[in-house]
Amino acid sequence: MHGLGIPRQWWRRATPLARLVLLAVAVCAAAPADTAGPPVRAFLVGERPGRPPLTRLLVDLTIANTGGAPLWALIPANLPPLTDAAGGVNYLEQQTATIDGGRITVGRLLGRAGGYALRLAPGARVTLRQLEIGWWREPPATPRDIAFEVRLAGEVTIDGQPLASWFDGEPTIAGAAEIDMRAAPHTLSRTAPGGRELPIVASDVEPVLVRLASP
Repeated sequence: MHGLGIPRQWWRRATPLARLVLLAVAVCAAAPADTAGPPVRAFLVGERPGRPPLTRLLVDLTIANTGGAPLWALIPANLPPLTDAAGGVNYLEQQTATIDGGRITVGRLLGRAGGYALRLAPGARVTLRQLEIGWWREPPATPRDIAFEVRLAGEVTIDGQPLASWFDGEPTIAGAAEIDMRAAPHTLSRTAPGGRELPIVASDVEPVLVRLASP
């Protein structure tokens, strides 16, 4: 056998062009799979009407942390998301569920830079069922046209303080877990001092483009 796994007799008889093709196939087959980014999947499972042009989408969203360090997942609560660079967050609504002895915590941050936030331990996989995302529809667009970014970040701070300090305990989710967002109780509300918006900063960010799929 040749060093690339190609039989020697084939290699000797092959034309230069055929050799090039065989070499390309062998190299591609030997290349390791790309594991650069944690997978994110989103399925549209329902809709609720809002005041036009608002439609409330119900989404099953799965996020997996395949890396070796904890990370935050920042998910838009409205589409299209606001792009005001001066925006911040001023309020946290925390939902918490206990499943099989594990604690699952998800926060919704309000303000011009708000959205959903959860923290995943290395190897964790979390499914948020019936997550509500507001869609400010512009006809003739349909849900099949929707794509949005989930931002994966190594660290997130609000006004210089760790986002984790806004929760009522360690928010990191370990293992495989899922939470029904429409049934999970609200366990904490926190308002920024004076109700003013505070700057939110994410570092080591990896944006992941997600397109809605049918279940």
